[in-house]
Amino acid sequence: MSGMDDVKRSFADWCAVAADKTAEAAKVTSRRYDKFAIGREIERRLAELGGLVCEGIRAGREDILADPRVAAIMAAVTDLERERDQKDEEIAGIRQDYAGRRQQDAAWEAGDEGGPRSDPPAAQSGDRSPEFSD
Repeated sequence: MSGMDDVKRSFADWCAVAADKTAEAAKVTSRRYDKFAIGREIERRLAELGGLVCEGIRAGREDILADPRVAAIMAAVTDLERERDQKDEEIAGIRQDYAGRRQQDAAWEAGDEGGPRSDPPAAQSGDRSPEFSD
């Protein structure tokens, strides 16, 4: 019956890999969606800024850039751009974390970490979870 055991073990390994990749994709996709929403907000603020400057120029205001509304919008855009960059860093961190787990699991499978264990290192530490929570 060892052939059936091998099939079961292979299937369980495949399911664990699929769950791990699905969790990674869900986390990355969530951050990408946030990034998209931030980008849309940046566009909206820049359009507002353009409208404000256009109105000022039409009104003959030479000091339009000194208007406090211009400074407020620019500050908001800068904050949003910083937030968008942070999402990029979060995505890179998620990918790096999952790549590290896969390398650790591959090393375990190859027997490079002190011999066989009952569970891979990620499963032993409780890090591997198919949940999609952040």
